[in-house]
Amino acid sequence: MGIQSISTKMIGRESTSLSWNKRAAENIRIAGFEQFNVDLMYGFANQTVGDVQASIEHTLSLDPEFVTLYRMRYKGTNVESKAAKVDADEVMKQYEIAKQLLADAGYEVRHGKNTYSKIQNNDGLSDYLHNRVERATPYL
Repeated sequence: MGIQSISTKMIGRESTSLSWNKRAAENIRIAGFEQFNVDLMYGFANQTVGDVQASIEHTLSLDPEFVTLYRMRYKGTNVESKAAKVDADEVMKQYEIAKQLLADAGYEVRHGKNTYSKIQNNDGLSDYLHNRVERATPYL
């Protein structure tokens, strides 16, 4: 589930309300999925630690098994010019608060990965990543 940020100033989405996302999470469960992931992004131009904290708290209320954090990378996008407004120190603070809030909620991350899992011994990575990337299994 790609929430990215609940702040409409970051990505301009109207579908970031808690009620909208709660309904989506309920539909995921009704459809028979026993586990789901929420994607979140940090490091947007003009994003604050408070914005990231609000997105994490919103996400935790949905009770996903996995949360994947992505740093915004403007390179090669239509909004690449916004990269100049990104403060590296602020980005590190955003990552640290996200990591701490997820840890406090019982999520663990495998070293070097960006997916946080609340299921013991399950890193939340797809079979594709385990086989193709980690084990170098041929695609076909």
